[in-house]
Amino acid sequence: RFACHLLGYVGPIPPKDYERLKDDGYRMTDWIGRMGLEREYDPILRGRRGETWQRRYANNLIEQEIVERRIPPVPGEDCYLSLDSGLQELAESLLEGKRGGIAAVDPKTGLILALASSPGFDLNLFQGGVTTEDYQRLLNDPGKPFIDRSTGKGGSGYPPGSVFKIVTAIAACEEGVIEPGTTFHCAGGIPVAGKFKRCHQRRGGHGTLDFYGGFAKSCDVYYYHLGDLLGPENIAKYARGLGLGTTSGLPDALMEKPGLVPDPAWKILYTSEGKWGRDDTLNIAIGQGHLLVTPIQIALLTSFVANGGELLEPQILSHRRDGKGNLTWQCEKQIRDSIPVSPETLQEVREAMHHVVIDRSGTGRGVRIEGIDIAGKTGTAEHDRRPSDAWFTCFAPYEDPQIAIAVVVEEGGHGGETSAPIAREMLMHYFEKYLYRESDQLAKTGVTVDSLEETP
Repeated sequence: RFACHLLGYVGPIPPKDYERLKDDGYRMTDWIGRMGLEREYDPILRGRRGETWQRRYANNLIEQEIVERRIPPVPGEDCYLSLDSGLQELAESLLEGKRGGIAAVDPKTGLILALASSPGFDLNLFQGGVTTEDYQRLLNDPGKPFIDRSTGKGGSGYPPGSVFKIVTAIAACEEGVIEPGTTFHCAGGIPVAGKFKRCHQRRGGHGTLDFYGGFAKSCDVYYYHLGDLLGPENIAKYARGLGLGTTSGLPDALMEKPGLVPDPAWKILYTSEGKWGRDDTLNIAIGQGHLLVTPIQIALLTSFVANGGELLEPQILSHRRDGKGNLTWQCEKQIRDSIPVSPETLQEVREAMHHVVIDRSGTGRGVRIEGIDIAGKTGTAEHDRRPSDAWFTCFAPYEDPQIAIAVVVEEGGHGGETSAPIAREMLMHYFEKYLYRESDQLAKTGVTVDSLEETP
């Protein structure tokens, strides 16, 4: 089951595909990559057949080999993935028995360290062709194991809940509608269209909060006010400019989904709910409504904040080597087009994410690890007819980010209670391994292995 959605499998060439493949040197008896990275990189892994031309007698004995027409075979290359196998295994084990997805990336390069989805399936069932019985069993499984919940493949993504407040905060700071000292009073909700729209974090109200307090406590009322000040078009503009509502650049064979960033025009075109109203604006400001995102998108959004404003393309292939071990290709950082965001805004949002973890009343305080400075954001995406999805995203260390993680657990409740502990376990594992491997970085990170202890 290891990385089953990611790696894929090989199998016989389907007859319907042979006509397309035969001109590329494939034979009907060949096996090819049928799904995932096995399919994406099949031409690289396969290599090329050689040819030997011979002149034969009538009795089929060889008279002569025509050397000048001989074409030597070319061995396939070895593809090396960026996955941290230990981190990948841990991510999958932490999702065992749950439905959810995890994406972990290097925020400086975009290299994918882990990409996990649960439930998964046994790839061995597909080697040589899956039986109808096994396929139907997986297809009808209520856990929908064919959906890759880290990338949206086979599904559509998730409402982000309050992790989307990262986008709203960036938009509000960048558009100048607030400053860090701007305060709003939370009395537990605000009146909207004759109803009382509640703050889902504290129904009794948070009192008066500034920007950092509103973010750390994930106060919905604070972000209702930001929604009013920004308007839906501004929020949608920043969301799209920060990589939401579009695919991130994963290999085509992974069939990543773009998610959805709604706006007033979209609502008229694609729903029967009528015109966009104020309630719609306030909903998207806090990550509710029709918004849909994936863990890989949120991990890259978090990386954007962590690395100072680079929206990176995720990289799963680290490098390639030929049959002799020679390096033939090395991945390079790819920066995607994004909306310009000032260093001042990024620092304010970084600091706000820091407060989520370090403040005594921060919603992400449970992720703390002694010796590692972490910044993050919790999210609790509510649904009308089922329990909330639990989100958490983070990066660490705060001053020199080495990893960004996004976790979603379906029907997991509060992100700080369900998804943050998962991220914490991954951080513990990563930094223990990282420190043993990179002892020269100890002074830079300020972390020691002995300091990786439980923090109250």
